[in-house]
Amino acid sequence: MTLTQRPYQRHGTKFLLDAERAVLADEPGVGKTNQLLLAARGRTLVLSPAALSDVWAEEIERWQPDAEFTWVSYGGLCKRVWNKKHTARSVVVPLLREDLDARWDTIIADEAHYLKNRQTNWTKVVSTKLKSDRLYLATGTPMPNWGHEIFMFLRLLYPGDKRFSNYWNWVNDHFKQWKPPWGGTDVQGLLRGLTWEQVSEEWGLVNRWLRREMDDVLPDLPPMTEQSIKVQMTTKQAEAYRRLKKEWLTHLPETGKEVVSWNDGGIHQKLLQCSTGLSTLDLDEKSDNSGKLDVAEELVRERTHPVLLFCIYKNSAEATARRMRKLNKDVGVVSSNYSMRDRLEEIRRFRNGDYHSLVGTIGTMAEGHTLTRADTCIFIERSPRPASNHQARRRIRRFGQERPTLSIDLITESTVDGALSKLIEQKTKEVDLALTGLQLAALST
Repeated sequence: MTLTQRPYQRHGTKFLLDAERAVLADEPGVGKTNQLLLAARGRTLVLSPAALSDVWAEEIERWQPDAEFTWVSYGGLCKRVWNKKHTARSVVVPLLREDLDARWDTIIADEAHYLKNRQTNWTKVVSTKLKSDRLYLATGTPMPNWGHEIFMFLRLLYPGDKRFSNYWNWVNDHFKQWKPPWGGTDVQGLLRGLTWEQVSEEWGLVNRWLRREMDDVLPDLPPMTEQSIKVQMTTKQAEAYRRLKKEWLTHLPETGKEVVSWNDGGIHQKLLQCSTGLSTLDLDEKSDNSGKLDVAEELVRERTHPVLLFCIYKNSAEATARRMRKLNKDVGVVSSNYSMRDRLEEIRRFRNGDYHSLVGTIGTMAEGHTLTRADTCIFIERSPRPASNHQARRRIRRFGQERPTLSIDLITESTVDGALSKLIEQKTKEVDLALTGLQLAALST
Protein backbone atom coordinates (compact mmCIF):
# COMPACT_ATOMS: atom_id res chain seq x y z
CA MET A 1 0.00 0.00 0.00
CA THR A 2 1.30 3.42 -0.99
CA LEU A 3 1.25 5.92 1.86
CA THR A 4 0.48 9.55 1.07
CA GLN A 5 1.00 12.58 3.29
CA ARG A 6 -1.70 15.19 3.61
CA PRO A 7 -0.83 18.63 2.17
CA TYR A 8 -0.05 20.16 5.59
CA GLN A 9 2.22 17.20 6.38
CA ARG A 10 4.13 17.66 3.13
CA HIS A 11 4.53 21.33 4.05
CA GLY A 12 5.84 20.29 7.49
CA THR A 13 8.40 17.94 5.98
CA LYS A 14 9.63 20.67 3.62
CA PHE A 15 9.80 23.14 6.50
CA LEU A 16 12.01 20.76 8.50
CA LEU A 17 14.28 20.08 5.54
CA ASP A 18 14.74 23.80 4.86
CA ALA A 19 15.28 24.79 8.49
CA GLU A 20 17.61 21.89 9.41
CA ARG A 21 17.22 22.68 13.13
CA ALA A 22 13.60 23.39 14.05
CA VAL A 23 10.63 22.87 16.37
CA LEU A 24 7.62 21.01 14.97
CA ALA A 25 4.95 22.00 17.50
CA ASP A 26 1.80 20.78 15.74
CA GLU A 27 -1.08 20.18 18.12
CA PRO A 28 -1.29 16.57 19.41
CA GLY A 29 -3.14 14.24 17.09
CA VAL A 30 -2.44 15.77 13.67
CA GLY A 31 0.35 13.32 12.70
CA LYS A 32 3.87 14.63 13.30
CA THR A 33 5.70 11.31 13.04
CA ASN A 34 5.61 10.87 9.27
CA GLN A 35 6.74 14.48 8.77
CA LEU A 36 9.78 13.81 10.94
CA LEU A 37 10.64 10.48 9.33
CA LEU A 38 10.46 11.82 5.78
CA ALA A 39 12.57 14.85 6.70
CA ALA A 40 15.33 12.70 8.22
CA ARG A 41 18.56 12.39 6.26
CA GLY A 42 21.38 9.88 6.71
CA ARG A 43 21.99 8.09 10.00
CA THR A 44 19.17 9.13 12.29
CA LEU A 45 18.81 8.86 16.05
CA VAL A 46 15.23 8.91 17.33
CA LEU A 47 14.68 9.88 20.97
CA SER A 48 11.35 9.45 22.73
CA PRO A 49 9.83 8.33 26.05
CA ALA A 50 10.23 4.59 26.58
CA ALA A 51 6.48 3.98 26.30
CA LEU A 52 6.54 5.00 22.64
CA SER A 53 9.05 2.40 21.44
CA ASP A 54 6.36 0.32 19.70
CA VAL A 55 4.78 3.41 18.15
CA TRP A 56 8.06 4.44 16.57
CA ALA A 57 8.86 0.91 15.41
CA GLU A 58 5.49 0.73 13.62
CA GLU A 59 5.84 4.17 12.03
CA ILE A 60 9.39 3.55 10.82
CA GLU A 61 8.26 0.28 9.24
CA ARG A 62 5.36 2.06 7.55
CA TRP A 63 7.12 5.17 6.24
CA GLN A 64 10.87 4.47 6.03
CA PRO A 65 11.50 0.71 6.25
CA ASP A 66 14.81 0.89 4.36
CA ALA A 67 16.31 3.91 6.14
CA GLU A 68 18.91 3.78 8.91
CA PHE A 69 17.20 4.64 12.20
CA THR A 70 18.28 3.99 15.78
CA TRP A 71 15.67 4.44 18.51
CA VAL A 72 16.63 5.17 22.14
CA SER A 73 14.52 6.29 25.09
CA TYR A 74 15.55 9.47 26.89
CA GLY A 75 16.45 7.50 29.99
CA GLY A 76 18.40 5.00 27.89
CA LEU A 77 20.80 7.68 26.62
CA CYS A 78 22.75 7.91 29.82
CA LYS A 79 25.62 5.79 30.96
CA ARG A 80 25.27 4.00 34.29
CA VAL A 81 28.24 3.93 36.64
CA TRP A 82 28.41 1.10 39.15
CA ASN A 83 28.97 1.91 42.78
CA LYS A 84 32.10 0.69 44.56
CA LYS A 85 30.50 -2.61 45.57
CA HIS A 86 29.29 -3.20 42.01
CA THR A 87 25.81 -4.07 43.22
CA ALA A 88 22.55 -3.52 41.34
CA ARG A 89 22.34 0.02 42.69
CA SER A 90 23.95 2.37 40.20
CA VAL A 91 24.09 6.08 39.54
CA VAL A 92 23.04 7.67 36.26
CA VAL A 93 25.50 10.37 35.23
CA PRO A 94 25.40 12.77 32.25
CA LEU A 95 27.60 10.59 30.05
CA LEU A 96 26.55 9.17 26.70
CA ARG A 97 26.07 5.41 26.67
CA GLU A 98 29.16 3.70 25.24
CA ASP A 99 27.37 1.86 22.43
CA LEU A 100 25.90 5.08 20.98
CA ASP A 101 27.81 7.34 18.61
CA ALA A 102 28.05 11.03 19.43
CA ARG A 103 27.74 12.16 15.79
CA TRP A 104 24.56 11.68 13.72
CA ASP A 105 23.26 13.13 10.49
CA THR A 106 19.81 13.71 12.02
CA ILE A 107 18.45 13.64 15.56
CA ILE A 108 14.68 13.51 16.13
CA ALA A 109 13.56 14.34 19.67
CA ASP A 110 9.93 13.28 20.02
CA GLU A 111 7.87 14.60 22.95
CA ALA A 112 10.70 17.13 23.18
CA HIS A 113 9.20 18.80 26.25
CA TYR A 114 11.08 16.03 28.11
CA LEU A 115 14.12 18.25 27.46
CA LYS A 116 12.70 21.38 29.11
CA ASN A 117 14.48 20.72 32.42
CA ARG A 118 18.09 21.72 31.88
CA GLN A 119 19.13 19.79 35.01
CA THR A 120 18.12 16.29 33.91
CA ASN A 121 20.90 13.97 32.82
CA TRP A 122 19.36 13.17 29.46
CA THR A 123 18.99 16.88 28.67
CA LYS A 124 22.67 17.40 29.51
CA VAL A 125 23.61 14.50 27.24
CA VAL A 126 21.51 15.80 24.33
CA SER A 127 22.79 19.37 24.69
CA THR A 128 26.49 18.65 25.34
CA LYS A 129 27.37 15.14 24.12
CA LEU A 130 25.33 14.53 20.96
CA LYS A 131 26.13 16.24 17.66
CA SER A 132 24.11 16.38 14.44
CA ASP A 133 23.68 18.42 11.28
CA ARG A 134 19.90 18.26 11.65
CA LEU A 135 17.87 18.45 14.85
CA TYR A 136 14.08 18.18 14.89
CA LEU A 137 12.32 18.91 18.18
CA ALA A 138 8.76 17.61 18.05
CA THR A 139 6.09 18.21 20.67
CA GLY A 140 2.47 19.22 20.77
CA THR A 141 3.06 20.80 24.19
CA PRO A 142 6.25 22.86 23.93
CA MET A 143 5.47 24.74 27.15
CA PRO A 144 3.91 22.26 29.60
CA ASN A 145 3.47 24.87 32.36
CA TRP A 146 4.94 28.30 31.61
CA GLY A 147 6.35 30.28 28.70
CA HIS A 148 9.94 30.36 29.97
CA GLU A 149 10.17 26.57 29.54
CA ILE A 150 11.16 27.22 25.92
CA PHE A 151 14.73 28.05 26.98
CA MET A 152 16.27 24.62 26.31
CA PHE A 153 14.70 24.56 22.84
CA LEU A 154 16.54 27.78 22.04
CA ARG A 155 19.83 26.42 23.35
CA LEU A 156 19.43 23.25 21.26
CA LEU A 157 18.46 25.16 18.12
CA TYR A 158 21.45 27.48 18.48
CA PRO A 159 24.28 25.49 20.11
CA GLY A 160 27.08 27.74 21.28
CA ASP A 161 25.02 30.94 20.92
CA LYS A 162 25.93 33.23 23.83
CA ARG A 163 22.35 34.56 24.02
CA PHE A 164 21.30 31.20 25.46
CA SER A 165 24.40 30.24 27.42
CA ASN A 166 23.00 31.25 30.82
CA TYR A 167 19.40 30.60 31.84
CA TRP A 168 19.15 33.26 34.55
CA ASN A 169 20.68 35.98 32.38
CA TRP A 170 18.10 35.13 29.72
CA VAL A 171 15.27 35.15 32.28
CA ASN A 172 16.40 38.48 33.75
CA ASP A 173 16.36 40.05 30.29
CA HIS A 174 12.87 38.90 29.34
CA PHE A 175 10.66 37.80 32.25
CA LYS A 176 9.04 39.18 35.37
CA GLN A 177 10.08 37.48 38.60
CA TRP A 178 8.69 37.21 42.09
CA LYS A 179 10.44 36.02 45.23
CA PRO A 180 7.87 34.31 47.48
CA PRO A 181 8.35 34.50 51.27
CA TRP A 182 9.06 30.76 51.46
CA GLY A 183 12.13 31.11 49.22
CA GLY A 184 13.15 30.58 45.63
CA THR A 185 12.19 32.57 42.55
CA ASP A 186 8.92 32.37 40.65
CA VAL A 187 9.40 33.21 36.95
CA GLN A 188 6.26 34.81 35.52
CA GLY A 189 5.20 36.34 32.18
CA LEU A 190 7.20 38.55 29.83
CA LEU A 191 8.47 41.91 31.07
CA ARG A 192 6.16 44.83 30.45
CA GLY A 193 6.63 46.17 26.94
CA LEU A 194 7.69 42.84 25.45
CA THR A 195 5.44 40.66 23.31
CA TRP A 196 5.85 37.07 22.20
CA GLU A 197 5.95 38.24 18.59
CA GLN A 198 8.93 40.48 19.43
CA VAL A 199 10.92 37.90 21.38
CA SER A 200 10.19 35.24 18.77
CA GLU A 201 11.98 37.36 16.19
CA GLU A 202 14.76 38.28 18.62
CA TRP A 203 15.41 34.64 19.48
CA GLY A 204 15.40 33.49 15.85
CA LEU A 205 12.29 31.32 16.17
CA VAL A 206 10.40 32.83 13.24
CA ASN A 207 11.84 30.46 10.64
CA ARG A 208 12.42 27.56 13.01
CA TRP A 209 8.97 27.16 14.54
CA LEU A 210 5.91 25.51 13.01
CA ARG A 211 2.61 24.84 14.76
CA ARG A 212 -0.73 23.91 13.22
CA GLU A 213 -3.98 23.57 15.17
CA MET A 214 -6.02 20.41 14.71
CA ASP A 215 -9.20 22.20 13.67
CA ASP A 216 -7.27 24.08 10.97
CA VAL A 217 -5.68 21.05 9.30
CA LEU A 218 -8.39 18.46 10.04
CA PRO A 219 -11.60 20.50 9.62
CA ASP A 220 -13.71 17.36 9.08
CA LEU A 221 -12.71 15.82 12.40
CA PRO A 222 -15.78 15.46 14.66
CA PRO A 223 -15.86 18.07 17.45
CA MET A 224 -15.01 17.58 21.12
CA THR A 225 -17.26 18.84 23.89
CA GLU A 226 -15.57 19.65 27.20
CA GLN A 227 -17.53 19.85 30.44
CA SER A 228 -16.93 19.94 34.17
CA ILE A 229 -19.12 18.19 36.70
CA LYS A 230 -18.95 19.29 40.33
CA VAL A 231 -19.32 16.44 42.79
CA GLN A 232 -19.83 16.18 46.52
CA MET A 233 -17.79 14.05 48.90
CA THR A 234 -19.48 11.20 50.73
CA THR A 235 -20.04 11.66 54.47
CA LYS A 236 -17.04 9.49 55.47
CA GLN A 237 -14.89 11.10 52.81
CA ALA A 238 -15.76 14.61 54.02
CA GLU A 239 -15.06 13.62 57.64
CA ALA A 240 -11.60 12.30 56.72
CA TYR A 241 -10.91 15.45 54.68
CA ARG A 242 -11.79 17.72 57.62
CA ARG A 243 -9.56 15.78 60.02
CA LEU A 244 -6.65 15.82 57.60
CA LYS A 245 -6.99 19.55 57.02
CA LYS A 246 -7.18 20.30 60.73
CA GLU A 247 -4.80 17.78 62.26
CA TRP A 248 -2.80 16.35 59.30
CA LEU A 249 -3.94 12.93 60.49
CA THR A 250 -6.96 10.71 59.91
CA HIS A 251 -8.03 7.09 60.37
CA LEU A 252 -9.74 5.28 57.52
CA PRO A 253 -13.09 3.82 58.56
CA GLU A 254 -12.82 0.28 57.18
CA THR A 255 -9.16 -0.63 57.71
CA GLY A 256 -8.51 1.68 60.66
CA LYS A 257 -5.18 2.62 59.11
CA GLU A 258 -3.60 5.90 60.10
CA VAL A 259 -2.92 8.42 57.34
CA VAL A 260 -0.47 11.16 58.31
CA SER A 261 0.97 14.13 56.43
CA TRP A 262 4.28 15.43 57.73
CA ASN A 263 4.66 18.72 55.84
CA ASP A 264 2.82 21.32 53.76
CA GLY A 265 3.47 19.49 50.48
CA GLY A 266 2.33 16.23 52.01
CA ILE A 267 -0.93 17.63 53.34
CA HIS A 268 -1.74 19.15 49.95
CA GLN A 269 -1.23 15.78 48.24
CA LYS A 270 -3.21 13.88 50.87
CA LEU A 271 -6.08 16.35 50.60
CA LEU A 272 -6.12 15.93 46.82
CA GLN A 273 -6.19 12.16 47.23
CA CYS A 274 -8.93 12.38 49.83
CA SER A 275 -10.99 14.59 47.53
CA THR A 276 -10.95 11.69 45.05
CA GLY A 277 -11.80 8.95 47.52
CA LEU A 278 -10.68 7.10 50.62
CA SER A 279 -9.30 4.18 48.61
CA THR A 280 -6.90 6.61 46.92
CA LEU A 281 -5.37 7.23 50.35
CA ASP A 282 -5.11 3.49 50.93
CA LEU A 283 -6.07 0.87 48.35
CA ASP A 284 -6.93 -1.59 51.14
CA GLU A 285 -9.81 0.69 52.10
CA LYS A 286 -12.78 -1.44 51.07
CA SER A 287 -15.59 1.07 51.51
CA ASP A 288 -14.84 2.82 48.18
CA ASN A 289 -16.18 6.06 49.66
CA SER A 290 -15.87 8.44 46.72
CA GLY A 291 -18.24 11.02 45.33
CA LYS A 292 -16.19 11.07 42.13
CA LEU A 293 -16.38 7.33 41.58
CA ASP A 294 -20.13 7.39 42.27
CA VAL A 295 -20.54 9.89 39.42
CA ALA A 296 -18.03 8.12 37.15
CA GLU A 297 -19.90 4.86 37.64
CA GLU A 298 -23.15 6.43 36.45
CA LEU A 299 -21.44 8.07 33.48
CA VAL A 300 -19.87 4.81 32.31
CA ARG A 301 -23.05 2.81 32.98
CA GLU A 302 -25.01 4.85 30.43
CA ARG A 303 -22.38 4.65 27.66
CA THR A 304 -22.27 1.87 25.11
CA HIS A 305 -19.06 3.08 23.44
CA PRO A 306 -15.65 2.57 25.11
CA VAL A 307 -14.43 5.08 27.69
CA LEU A 308 -11.00 6.27 28.88
CA LEU A 309 -10.64 7.23 32.55
CA PHE A 310 -7.62 9.30 33.60
CA CYS A 311 -6.13 9.62 37.09
CA ILE A 312 -2.99 11.09 38.64
CA TYR A 313 -2.42 8.58 41.40
CA LYS A 314 -1.85 4.83 41.00
CA ASN A 315 -4.27 4.02 43.80
CA SER A 316 -6.93 6.13 42.07
CA ALA A 317 -6.48 4.11 38.88
CA GLU A 318 -6.80 0.80 40.73
CA ALA A 319 -9.83 2.00 42.72
CA THR A 320 -11.49 3.31 39.55
CA ALA A 321 -10.93 0.01 37.72
CA ARG A 322 -12.32 -1.88 40.70
CA ARG A 323 -15.45 0.28 40.64
CA MET A 324 -15.91 -0.09 36.86
CA ARG A 325 -15.71 -3.88 37.13
CA LYS A 326 -18.75 -3.76 39.40
CA LEU A 327 -20.64 -2.74 36.25
CA ASN A 328 -19.59 -6.06 34.69
CA LYS A 329 -17.31 -4.16 32.31
CA ASP A 330 -14.02 -5.54 31.07
CA VAL A 331 -11.45 -2.95 32.16
CA GLY A 332 -7.74 -2.54 31.51
CA VAL A 333 -5.36 -0.63 33.80
CA VAL A 334 -2.22 1.31 32.81
CA SER A 335 0.02 2.74 35.53
CA SER A 336 3.56 2.60 36.86
CA ASN A 337 2.46 -0.34 39.03
CA TYR A 338 3.02 -2.45 35.92
CA SER A 339 5.95 -3.14 33.64
CA MET A 340 6.27 -1.36 30.30
CA ARG A 341 5.46 -4.61 28.52
CA ASP A 342 2.26 -5.07 30.54
CA ARG A 343 1.17 -1.47 29.93
CA LEU A 344 1.62 -1.80 26.18
CA GLU A 345 -0.30 -5.09 26.26
CA GLU A 346 -3.22 -3.46 28.09
CA ILE A 347 -3.32 -0.69 25.48
CA ARG A 348 -3.15 -3.25 22.66
CA ARG A 349 -6.03 -5.24 24.16
CA PHE A 350 -8.15 -2.09 24.49
CA ARG A 351 -7.48 -1.14 20.88
CA ASN A 352 -8.37 -4.69 19.77
CA GLY A 353 -11.74 -4.54 21.55
CA ASP A 354 -11.00 -6.85 24.50
CA TYR A 355 -11.85 -4.13 27.04
CA HIS A 356 -14.83 -1.83 27.27
CA SER A 357 -12.89 0.79 29.24
CA LEU A 358 -9.28 1.67 29.92
CA VAL A 359 -8.15 3.31 33.16
CA GLY A 360 -4.71 4.89 33.39
CA THR A 361 -2.58 7.49 35.04
CA ILE A 362 -1.92 10.61 32.99
CA GLY A 363 1.81 10.06 33.41
CA THR A 364 1.72 6.68 31.64
CA MET A 365 -1.14 7.00 29.14
CA ALA A 366 -1.36 10.61 27.98
CA GLU A 367 1.30 10.60 25.27
CA GLY A 368 1.80 9.00 21.90
CA HIS A 369 -0.98 6.41 21.76
CA THR A 370 -3.98 6.45 19.44
CA LEU A 371 -7.06 5.40 21.42
CA THR A 372 -9.83 6.53 19.07
CA ARG A 373 -11.85 3.41 19.82
CA ALA A 374 -13.12 5.50 22.74
CA ASP A 375 -15.16 8.65 22.22
CA THR A 376 -15.35 9.75 25.88
CA CYS A 377 -12.62 10.48 28.40
CA ILE A 378 -13.34 11.13 32.07
CA PHE A 379 -10.79 12.84 34.29
CA ILE A 380 -11.12 11.41 37.79
CA GLU A 381 -8.12 13.63 38.56
CA ARG A 382 -6.33 16.29 36.51
CA SER A 383 -2.68 17.13 36.21
CA PRO A 384 -1.56 20.58 37.41
CA ARG A 385 0.18 20.74 34.01
CA PRO A 386 -2.46 21.88 31.49
CA ALA A 387 -0.45 20.41 28.63
CA SER A 388 -0.68 16.92 30.14
CA ASN A 389 -4.46 17.14 30.32
CA HIS A 390 -4.55 18.42 26.74
CA GLN A 391 -2.35 15.54 25.59
CA ALA A 392 -4.63 13.07 27.34
CA ARG A 393 -7.74 14.45 25.62
CA ARG A 394 -6.01 14.08 22.27
CA ARG A 395 -5.80 10.31 22.74
CA ILE A 396 -9.43 10.15 21.55
CA ARG A 397 -9.70 13.25 19.33
CA ARG A 398 -7.11 12.76 16.64
CA PHE A 399 -6.71 11.58 13.07
CA GLY A 400 -8.96 8.53 12.56
CA GLN A 401 -11.73 9.48 15.00
CA GLU A 402 -15.16 9.19 13.33
CA ARG A 403 -17.49 10.10 16.22
CA PRO A 404 -18.00 13.32 18.21
CA THR A 405 -15.98 13.18 21.43
CA LEU A 406 -16.62 14.22 25.02
CA SER A 407 -14.16 15.15 27.76
CA ILE A 408 -15.45 15.36 31.34
CA ASP A 409 -13.61 16.78 34.37
CA LEU A 410 -14.87 15.62 37.76
CA ILE A 411 -14.17 18.31 40.37
CA THR A 412 -14.84 17.88 44.08
CA GLU A 413 -16.43 21.03 45.46
CA SER A 414 -15.00 22.96 48.44
CA THR A 415 -11.64 21.16 48.35
CA VAL A 416 -8.12 21.75 47.03
CA ASP A 417 -9.33 19.95 43.91
CA GLY A 418 -11.49 22.97 43.14
CA ALA A 419 -8.57 25.33 43.82
CA LEU A 420 -6.47 23.36 41.34
CA SER A 421 -8.82 24.51 38.60
CA LYS A 422 -7.72 28.13 39.11
CA LEU A 423 -4.04 27.20 38.82
CA ILE A 424 -4.69 25.21 35.64
CA GLU A 425 -6.64 28.15 34.20
CA GLN A 426 -3.80 30.59 35.00
CA LYS A 427 -1.17 28.37 33.39
CA THR A 428 -3.37 27.75 30.36
CA LYS A 429 -3.82 31.47 29.72
CA GLU A 430 -0.07 32.19 29.84
CA VAL A 431 0.85 29.27 27.57
CA ASP A 432 -1.95 30.11 25.11
CA LEU A 433 -0.70 33.71 24.97
CA ALA A 434 2.84 32.54 24.25
CA LEU A 435 1.82 30.01 21.59
CA THR A 436 -0.45 32.54 19.88
CA GLY A 437 2.35 35.11 19.77
CA LEU A 438 4.83 32.63 18.37
CA GLN A 439 2.33 31.52 15.75
CA LEU A 440 1.54 35.08 14.69
CA ALA A 441 5.25 35.82 14.35
CA ALA A 442 5.73 32.74 12.18
CA LEU A 443 2.78 33.64 9.94
CA SER A 444 4.08 37.18 9.38
CA THR A 445 7.11 35.93 7.42
